[in-house]
Amino acid sequence: MDKITKDNIDMIKTRILEALLPVGEELGLSFDFGRGTYNPNNFVTQLEVMIDNDDGVAMSREATDFQQHSWKYGLRSDQLGAVFPSDNSDYRIVGCKIKNRKYPIIVEDINSGNRYKFAASAVKAAVDKVEGREPKPKITLATRAEFLASQGTLPEEGE
Repeated sequence: MDKITKDNIDMIKTRILEALLPVGEELGLSFDFGRGTYNPNNFVTQLEVMIDNDDGVAMSREATDFQQHSWKYGLRSDQLGAVFPSDNSDYRIVGCKIKNRKYPIIVEDINSGNRYKFAASAVKAAVDKVEGREPKPKITLATRAEFLASQGTLPEEGE
């Protein structure tokens, strides 16, 4: 190899993961590469080593964060891996990024494997629908007259 290119890096990463596969199977681990930098002479990247849970799912940092913080979003830790439909595709919950306030839930498109950030409220509504739970009614403010009318009593004149 004369120089390192993006294509070379993908090939090298694939070969490294193939070499680590027997070690991972023996120890119950999974491996994944993070982002990195490269130039024609070298490349630097992160290697994430994850313990596989009882279901054989790799417990990434995002998955661990989801199990620890799912209650903050109205979700349960056992909903990690739950599948729900949205926008003509099915998605699987793979974790969360607690620092992302607007779109904290990380999901994976089942067909393409691409990962996306979703709003917690959208994921909760979709998962609740799949599980057959009714969403909580939205609380709205009503005027006194609207409230009394809904109760079957009308306000007196001048009230």
